[in-house]
Amino acid sequence: MNQASPPDGPGAPLPREGRSWAELAQTLRDLKRDALDWRRGRHAAFVWHADDAVEEVAREAYALFMTENGLGLRVFPSLRRMEADVVAMVRHLLGGDAAATGHLTSGGTGSIFLATHAARQ
Repeated sequence: MNQASPPDGPGAPLPREGRSWAELAQTLRDLKRDALDWRRGRHAAFVWHADDAVEEVAREAYALFMTENGLGLRVFPSLRRMEADVVAMVRHLLGGDAAATGHLTSGGTGSIFLATHAARQ
């Protein structure tokens, strides 16, 4: 698969059948081939890596909650608790008072919109 060339036309049809994990995993490895090899060099942005042990903990923690939607805090009280804990820690680090609030995002454009909204409030 050539990652520089998207499918022709306005869209690509969904395949009629799925692919084996072995085939899909190979496709993903092929896609990653031209990406920055940040483990062997220096890079100032885009990668925040502490060490392999922390990465493994992050992978396992993510796997425990990867299907829950963070917008559903009413039905996933565990997510609400973790968000509240992180917000409380950041509030403490930044010297905020009890009125300071926060919200977790997964990054990207949504985070920018929420930050802009919060700044305007």
